[in-house]
Amino acid sequence: MASLESEREARINADTSGPITMDTAYILAGGHGKYQKFATAGSVITFMTNMLYVFSIPFFVREPKLEYFKEGTWTKCFAKEICDNKSMYEYRYVHRTENFVSEYDLLCKDAQISYIATCYFVGGVFSCAFFSTFGDVYGRLPLLLLGHIGNVLGMFALIATSSYKLCLVLSALIGFVTGVNQSTPFNFVYDSMEGKHMACHASVLNASWASGQILIALIMATGAEWRVMGVVMMGFSVLFVIDLLWIIEPPRFYYSKGDMSRALEGLRYIAKMNGKTLPENIELDQEVLKLEANSNISFKKVFMSFIGSRKLLFRLGLMCTSFFCSMLVYYGISVNLQKFVGNMVYNGIFNAIAEILGVIFGKFMITRMGKKFLLMILFFTAGCGLLAEGFFAEYSFILPACISMYIAKFGSAGGDNILYIFSGEIFPTSVKSAGLAIGMMSSSIGSLLAPIAGRLYPLHMFILLACVAGFNALLAFAYPVKANVVAIDTVEQLENE
Repeated sequence: MASLESEREARINADTSGPITMDTAYILAGGHGKYQKFATAGSVITFMTNMLYVFSIPFFVREPKLEYFKEGTWTKCFAKEICDNKSMYEYRYVHRTENFVSEYDLLCKDAQISYIATCYFVGGVFSCAFFSTFGDVYGRLPLLLLGHIGNVLGMFALIATSSYKLCLVLSALIGFVTGVNQSTPFNFVYDSMEGKHMACHASVLNASWASGQILIALIMATGAEWRVMGVVMMGFSVLFVIDLLWIIEPPRFYYSKGDMSRALEGLRYIAKMNGKTLPENIELDQEVLKLEANSNISFKKVFMSFIGSRKLLFRLGLMCTSFFCSMLVYYGISVNLQKFVGNMVYNGIFNAIAEILGVIFGKFMITRMGKKFLLMILFFTAGCGLLAEGFFAEYSFILPACISMYIAKFGSAGGDNILYIFSGEIFPTSVKSAGLAIGMMSSSIGSLLAPIAGRLYPLHMFILLACVAGFNALLAFAYPVKANVVAIDTVEQLENE
């Protein structure tokens, strides 16, 4: 530890003798201090807001409590008994507003039930396509705020409506507005700190995503009706507005656009919050920026950056393919939770614990095993867990099937975390929002297929997801051998590596 600190001090002293890089400026301002905690908190709140709706869907469409009329009395029963002999029984819902299935009378209507999740993911696909470059042109913070405003309005309308068709429209709308913030929280965190701390904060974000699942399972275990979750989601957006009192647009964003005065102003604010003092004569290195090309970034220039750089285009294609496979597997497990054997609430809690452990495992093993090998191992683990789950469930071995599912979630979540870390390091700041947004669009397409995969025969679904996870493990070989710890700010820096 002492040698690392000495190396860090030497790096600062060497760089401050002249124009300094943005990473060095963050060291001087405090690259891992109080401000970064507030920035990460805002991103965690945003992530939690996005997660609460999508992971509530399995509970929204789970089997409701039912009774059917038999021999002059109402008797508790299961949905299968009704669906297999619907014409023979008169049935009723114990709690009419328990979830979507009971409130909108969707019992035995599997296609209509799956549309709730499908509409959400369709909205996410269009969101990522529409907002792909907004973060690189207008900044990260406006997108975060836009997503929260849209979420509050969408959720308020959803919990107020009594129409199933309007619910589908609103589910797509919520997917659209929360899709704005699928990648933006990562960009915001990455651009708010020194490059060496990115992996740590990205892992915190992913762990928060998983911990929210426990909150959902506990709320639903109380028997609360589905509208309660909408109120909780709106409450998280209010917390984000409070966090806005402390966070600002990341200076790294202004630096990538060539706006040195605003970048320095932001750095001084961060330094003040972190109890540091920036030298008065500090000067940021402008040589790598080619300011005349970057000072007026437009949508066209962002996309032309990808087309004009073979290295950048290859990384984009690789990231899109990986995200597609990763999200198909991840949501294939999460959105279809009601189709797994075992108690749904317990499965939700233990799935979340497995996900948190996967993220923690990835964070601590990333420096020991390397990102490529770790990515391959985690997705291979997910594939094996899914195969085992399919065969154990087929022969009604409930405990081994549940354990296999948790192993699959462990590998899938850990692999997702490494992918997000990779994505923040392999794209330059000037096009990072577009790169991640396009990657998120491909991931949304994978997510969109998850509810459709859930309509397959269970064993076939598990085999399909296992094959996708195995293919993603093989893709790990194509990633850079050593991703950059020092953040890249421009395409020119990437080409000159």
